[in-house]
Amino acid sequence: MDKIYILDIETEGTNKLEDKIIEVSLLEANYDKVEKIFRPNKSFDYYFFNDGSKMSDFAKEHQVELFDKCRNIPLKENAHEICLNEIIKFCEIKEGNFPTLAGWNLGTFDIPFCEEQIGLELLRFKLNPQTGKRDRVGHFHYRVIDIQTLAWAKMLDEGIERDEFEKRALKEFPLNMKMIPKEQKSHWGLFDCHKELSYLNYSLK
Repeated sequence: MDKIYILDIETEGTNKLEDKIIEVSLLEANYDKVEKIFRPNKSFDYYFFNDGSKMSDFAKEHQVELFDKCRNIPLKENAHEICLNEIIKFCEIKEGNFPTLAGWNLGTFDIPFCEEQIGLELLRFKLNPQTGKRDRVGHFHYRVIDIQTLAWAKMLDEGIERDEFEKRALKEFPLNMKMIPKEQKSHWGLFDCHKELSYLNYSLK
């Protein structure tokens, strides 16, 4: 595994059936075999139009600028299809190549949202109770690493809470601010991708 893709999405809320995705971000990171850390290489950022009529209290406190940006994004009927094709191209998802996606709480939040709304559905086989056979479900091969789980193990090992973990991680593996758009801050997709990369590197040290 010489590279991974940190995935982070921002949404209206936590319900994948009702709350829309407003930003999808990916950060490619290559593994440095000498230093034994992942280094950021290139990024992908996609915004969806959103009129801001359904902002949560959390969004009103932390993401006003992000929603303002999304109000000015052109409305496209096929926006989700465009985003999916861009993700496939960026992550080089194809037959025989299984990219590794990583992120904070990835398997229970980001991936389910992306499966439901964008169509990034992991290829798997599900038992059909009517036929007794396993039906093919989904279309894409990729691996998943939950950084939150690794971070929790690191916190347990060092006997620290999350605030201290984040402080130590960002001190030892500071963000590469040159790679982050100036308008972005915490709770924007690409900014959080870089933070999660720091958390991953600290968890693996």
